[in-house]
Amino acid sequence: FRLDLDVLQIPCVLGTDNPVSKFVCSLSIYPVVLACLLLATLAARISKRHVDFDAVFNLNGSILVTMFISLTLLVLRPFDCQLNPDGSEF
Repeated sequence: FRLDLDVLQIPCVLGTDNPVSKFVCSLSIYPVVLACLLLATLAARISKRHVDFDAVFNLNGSILVTMFISLTLLVLRPFDCQLNPDGSEF
C-alpha cells in the first residue's frame, strides 16, 4: 500500500503537477486522519456519549501501525535513485 495521490487526481485539485506539493499532500494524510479521529471524539463528547480516552488512544496507535510502512516508504521516496538515460545512477 503506497500513499500515491495520483489515483485521487490531486494535481487537478491543486492546479499544478509539482512533485513537492504532491509529496507534502501525501505526508499530510496521517494528520488529516488524526484530526478526523479527534473531531469524531469531540462530537461524541458533545453529544454526551461516553468516550474512553484509552480506546481513542489505542485506535490512533492501530491507525499509525497500519500506516507505518506506507509512511516510511513515502518519506524515503525522495532518496530513491533513478536511472539516467546512459544507464548510470545518480
